[in-house]
Amino acid sequence: MAGNNIVFENGEEFARALLANPTKQFLAALVLEASEVVQVERRKRPAQTGATSGTIGMSSTGNNKTLQRSYYIRETGSFYVRKDGSQRASKKRSQDLSNSWERQVSNGGLTISVQTYGVDYAGWVRGGRDETQKQTRVMKTRGWDSVDVIAQKVEGDIGQIVEKSLTRLYREYFASRGITSS
Repeated sequence: MAGNNIVFENGEEFARALLANPTKQFLAALVLEASEVVQVERRKRPAQTGATSGTIGMSSTGNNKTLQRSYYIRETGSFYVRKDGSQRASKKRSQDLSNSWERQVSNGGLTISVQTYGVDYAGWVRGGRDETQKQTRVMKTRGWDSVDVIAQKVEGDIGQIVEKSLTRLYREYFASRGITSS
Protein backbone atom coordinates (compact mmCIF):
# COMPACT_ATOMS: atom_id res chain seq x y z
CA MET A 1 0.00 0.00 0.00
CA ALA A 2 1.39 3.37 -1.01
CA GLY A 3 1.69 6.06 1.64
CA ASN A 4 2.75 9.61 2.03
CA ASN A 5 5.49 10.71 4.33
CA ILE A 6 5.62 14.23 5.61
CA VAL A 7 9.03 15.37 6.67
CA PHE A 8 8.98 18.24 9.11
CA GLU A 9 12.36 19.89 9.39
CA ASN A 10 12.96 21.14 12.93
CA GLY A 11 9.82 19.28 14.04
CA GLU A 12 10.93 18.99 17.65
CA GLU A 13 11.87 22.68 17.79
CA PHE A 14 8.52 23.55 16.22
CA ALA A 15 6.70 21.54 18.92
CA ARG A 16 8.70 23.30 21.66
CA ALA A 17 7.95 26.65 20.05
CA LEU A 18 4.21 25.89 20.06
CA LEU A 19 4.31 24.95 23.72
CA ALA A 20 6.20 28.15 24.57
CA ASN A 21 3.85 30.26 22.47
CA PRO A 22 3.79 33.84 23.85
CA THR A 23 -0.01 34.16 23.64
CA LYS A 24 -0.34 37.03 26.10
CA GLN A 25 2.32 39.07 24.29
CA PHE A 26 0.58 38.38 20.96
CA LEU A 27 -2.76 39.51 22.39
CA ALA A 28 -1.16 42.69 23.74
CA ALA A 29 0.37 43.35 20.30
CA LEU A 30 -3.03 42.83 18.65
CA VAL A 31 -4.70 45.26 21.06
CA LEU A 32 -1.95 47.82 20.44
CA GLU A 33 -2.26 47.53 16.66
CA ALA A 34 -6.06 47.84 16.83
CA SER A 35 -5.66 50.95 19.01
CA GLU A 36 -3.37 52.45 16.37
CA VAL A 37 -6.21 52.11 13.84
CA VAL A 38 -8.56 53.84 16.30
CA GLN A 39 -6.06 56.65 16.83
CA VAL A 40 -5.69 57.19 13.07
CA GLU A 41 -9.49 57.29 12.66
CA ARG A 42 -9.87 59.81 15.48
CA ARG A 43 -7.30 62.12 13.91
CA LYS A 44 -9.24 62.27 10.63
CA ARG A 45 -11.16 65.44 9.98
CA PRO A 46 -13.88 66.20 7.47
CA ALA A 47 -13.20 68.67 4.70
CA GLN A 48 -13.43 72.37 5.54
CA THR A 49 -17.11 73.24 5.48
CA GLY A 50 -19.26 76.17 4.64
CA ALA A 51 -22.47 76.98 6.48
CA THR A 52 -24.08 74.09 8.26
CA SER A 53 -27.24 73.10 6.44
CA GLY A 54 -30.41 73.75 8.40
CA THR A 55 -29.06 76.75 10.33
CA ILE A 56 -30.51 80.24 9.96
CA GLY A 57 -29.84 83.71 11.28
CA MET A 58 -26.51 84.88 12.63
CA SER A 59 -25.11 81.40 13.20
CA SER A 60 -21.67 80.29 12.18
CA THR A 61 -20.91 80.02 8.49
CA GLY A 62 -18.46 77.19 9.12
CA ASN A 63 -15.14 78.04 7.54
CA ASN A 64 -16.35 80.75 5.12
CA LYS A 65 -15.72 84.43 5.77
CA THR A 66 -19.11 86.16 5.63
CA LEU A 67 -19.91 89.74 6.69
CA GLN A 68 -21.41 90.00 10.17
CA ARG A 69 -20.99 86.32 10.92
CA SER A 70 -18.54 84.10 12.72
CA TYR A 71 -16.28 81.66 10.94
CA TYR A 72 -13.71 79.19 12.16
CA ILE A 73 -10.07 78.56 11.23
CA ARG A 74 -8.87 75.10 12.17
CA GLU A 75 -6.16 74.96 14.82
CA THR A 76 -6.65 78.71 15.42
CA GLY A 77 -10.24 79.42 16.49
CA SER A 78 -13.28 81.56 15.74
CA PHE A 79 -13.34 84.99 14.17
CA TYR A 80 -16.10 87.51 13.52
CA VAL A 81 -16.25 89.55 10.31
CA ARG A 82 -17.48 93.09 10.99
CA LYS A 83 -19.69 95.08 8.61
CA ASP A 84 -16.63 96.94 7.24
CA GLY A 85 -14.85 93.63 6.52
CA SER A 86 -12.41 93.84 9.40
CA GLN A 87 -12.15 90.84 11.71
CA ARG A 88 -11.87 90.25 15.40
CA ALA A 89 -10.88 87.05 17.10
CA SER A 90 -13.44 85.59 19.44
CA LYS A 91 -12.60 84.17 22.84
CA LYS A 92 -13.17 80.69 21.42
CA ARG A 93 -9.73 79.36 20.53
CA SER A 94 -8.90 75.99 19.04
CA GLN A 95 -7.64 73.34 21.44
CA ASP A 96 -6.42 71.21 18.49
CA LEU A 97 -8.72 68.21 18.90
CA SER A 98 -7.18 66.18 16.07
CA ASN A 99 -3.74 66.15 17.70
CA SER A 100 -4.87 65.66 21.31
CA TRP A 101 -5.51 61.90 21.25
CA GLU A 102 -3.36 59.70 23.50
CA ARG A 103 -3.27 55.98 24.22
CA GLN A 104 -3.16 54.71 27.79
CA VAL A 105 -2.01 51.11 28.25
CA SER A 106 -3.14 49.01 31.23
CA ASN A 107 -3.69 45.37 32.23
CA GLY A 108 -0.33 44.27 30.87
CA GLY A 109 -1.07 45.70 27.43
CA LEU A 110 -4.42 43.92 27.09
CA THR A 111 -6.41 47.12 27.61
CA ILE A 112 -5.71 50.30 25.72
CA SER A 113 -7.83 53.41 26.03
CA VAL A 114 -7.67 56.14 23.37
CA GLN A 115 -8.63 59.43 25.02
CA THR A 116 -8.34 63.13 24.36
CA TYR A 117 -7.06 65.52 27.01
CA GLY A 118 -7.34 69.27 27.34
CA VAL A 119 -10.08 69.71 24.73
CA ASP A 120 -13.26 70.93 26.37
CA TYR A 121 -15.43 70.48 23.27
CA ALA A 122 -14.27 66.96 22.29
CA GLY A 123 -17.55 65.34 23.30
CA TRP A 124 -19.68 67.69 21.22
CA VAL A 125 -17.52 66.97 18.16
CA ARG A 126 -16.85 63.21 18.63
CA GLY A 127 -19.07 62.09 21.55
CA GLY A 128 -20.92 58.79 21.43
CA ARG A 129 -24.36 57.63 22.58
CA ASP A 130 -23.14 56.70 26.07
CA GLU A 131 -20.87 59.70 26.60
CA THR A 132 -21.61 62.54 29.02
CA GLN A 133 -21.16 65.00 26.13
CA LYS A 134 -22.93 63.63 23.07
CA GLN A 135 -22.02 64.63 19.53
CA THR A 136 -24.08 67.58 18.30
CA ARG A 137 -26.16 67.37 15.14
CA VAL A 138 -24.12 70.23 13.65
CA MET A 139 -20.83 68.29 13.99
CA LYS A 140 -22.43 65.14 12.56
CA THR A 141 -23.78 67.16 9.63
CA ARG A 142 -20.34 68.65 9.03
CA GLY A 143 -18.92 65.12 8.69
CA TRP A 144 -17.26 64.40 12.03
CA ASP A 145 -17.43 60.71 12.96
CA SER A 146 -18.58 59.98 16.49
CA VAL A 147 -16.68 57.50 18.66
CA ASP A 148 -19.49 55.01 17.95
CA VAL A 149 -18.94 55.27 14.16
CA ILE A 150 -15.18 54.91 14.64
CA ALA A 151 -15.73 51.80 16.78
CA GLN A 152 -17.93 50.28 14.06
CA LYS A 153 -15.26 50.96 11.43
CA VAL A 154 -12.56 49.29 13.55
CA GLU A 155 -14.84 46.35 14.39
CA GLY A 156 -15.45 45.90 10.65
CA ASP A 157 -11.68 45.82 10.03
CA ILE A 158 -10.68 43.77 13.07
CA GLY A 159 -10.49 40.48 11.14
CA GLN A 160 -7.94 41.96 8.75
CA ILE A 161 -6.01 43.56 11.62
CA VAL A 162 -5.84 40.24 13.50
CA GLU A 163 -4.88 38.21 10.43
CA LYS A 164 -2.15 40.64 9.38
CA SER A 165 -0.79 41.00 12.92
CA LEU A 166 -0.81 37.28 13.79
CA THR A 167 0.84 36.36 10.49
CA ARG A 168 3.64 38.82 11.18
CA LEU A 169 3.95 37.92 14.87
CA TYR A 170 4.12 34.15 14.25
CA ARG A 171 6.54 34.56 11.35
CA GLU A 172 8.86 36.66 13.53
CA TYR A 173 8.45 34.34 16.53
CA PHE A 174 9.24 31.15 14.63
CA ALA A 175 12.09 32.81 12.72
CA SER A 176 13.65 33.81 16.07
CA ARG A 177 13.69 30.10 16.92
CA GLY A 178 15.25 29.09 13.58
CA ILE A 179 11.99 27.87 12.03
CA THR A 180 11.12 29.34 8.65
CA SER A 181 8.62 28.45 5.97
CA SER A 182 9.38 28.12 2.31
